[in-house]
Amino acid sequence: MEVSELITSLKSGELKKLSLKTSESDVFGFINDGILDLYKRFPLHRENVSITPVAGVKDYVFDGYDTNVPLNLDESVLLLIEEVTATSPAPDNLVYTFIPSNRTKPENFSTPSYNTLRINTNYELYALDVDVRLAPQPLLKTNEDIPLPPQLLRLLRLFVGYKGSNSVSADIKGENNTYYVRYLSEVKELILSGQYPIDELEYSQLVSKGFL
Repeated sequence: MEVSELITSLKSGELKKLSLKTSESDVFGFINDGILDLYKRFPLHRENVSITPVAGVKDYVFDGYDTNVPLNLDESVLLLIEEVTATSPAPDNLVYTFIPSNRTKPENFSTPSYNTLRINTNYELYALDVDVRLAPQPLLKTNEDIPLPPQLLRLLRLFVGYKGSNSVSADIKGENNTYYVRYLSEVKELILSGQYPIDELEYSQLVSKGFL
């Protein structure tokens, strides 16, 4: 579905009562906000980044510019550094898996900022494979396809309904709150349905970082 098709549908549905108060540019912004929120809640785009640590370098920045981190962010934005797999040098080739902490002086690996991986010097000789979560860059044109699977379009509509209603009235008991409650409820239902299985470890990371 293209953005223009969704906007037309929203104006006769979730945003019908707001048609005189909500501009198309506002709706476009609500759609981008909703897509980002759904990519935070569901594992829609993961990538594995292989890093060969450089002696004396402790911070590796996942911003698309750090030459030590081969990650292309031309069409994506980084959400989360999820997990690090470290393989010791030959002949042992022992494999260890870590969830980065948020400590500035890590015992193994940490994320002092959301896009920076800091390594302890003990792991400078290890080969690193880093799992990251990504989201698409904001949509800019109405003829672009919405980067969501069909089962998430319903959730996107509810999110846009919430944002649109909230832009007119901040009444917590009003229609904006109704849309948001329905949105959260259907997000939870879809997760529990198993269509997007989230293992216990990943779910706990999202909760601790405020995504759920």
